[in-house]
This record gives sequence, C-alpha cells and structure tokens, in this order.
Amino acid sequence: GTAEGLAAAEGWAAGGAGQPGELDAAGGPRVALSGGGSIPLLGLGTWGLGDDATAGAAVEAALAAGVRHFDCASIYRNEAAVGAAL
Repeated sequence: GTAEGLAAAEGWAAGGAGQPGELDAAGGPRVALSGGGSIPLLGLGTWGLGDDATAGAAVEAALAAGVRHFDCASIYRNEAAVGAAL
C-alpha cells in the first residue's frame, strides 16, 4: 500500500533498509522485495491515460526515457494499448 511504498522510499533516501544498491535502466533507485528481487522505485501509472493512442504514446515515451516499471490493471481498460506499446 501507500504507507509501505513511502516507507521504502524514505528508507532508500536515507540509505537504509530497502536499498539493494543498484540502479534501474534509467539510473534510478530500486527497492528490494522480500523474495530477494528488486523493482524500480519509480514507474508509470497507466490509470487515467485516456484513449488507446494516448496510453500507447505515454508508455512508448516512458520506455524511451528508461522507465521499466508500469502499473497496470484490467479496470483501467487500457491493457491492449499498454501491452502493444510494451
């Protein structure tokens, strides 16, 4: 949830727990997962991107900028456009 995400971000910023010491493709911080992996701390939320053309363009621009973490859900109703752009 939000509280956990904020705690992880604060831990990373302070150099504390949740900082595996690696950067993502865009040079940004990553946060450790309990299973031993990690994910980029920053990503693109795809809710509210509008029509398929807008959603696709946003994902393509994010990919070009090095973003590799995308928040998607079927309720957003843009899965086809996001998936095609990925």
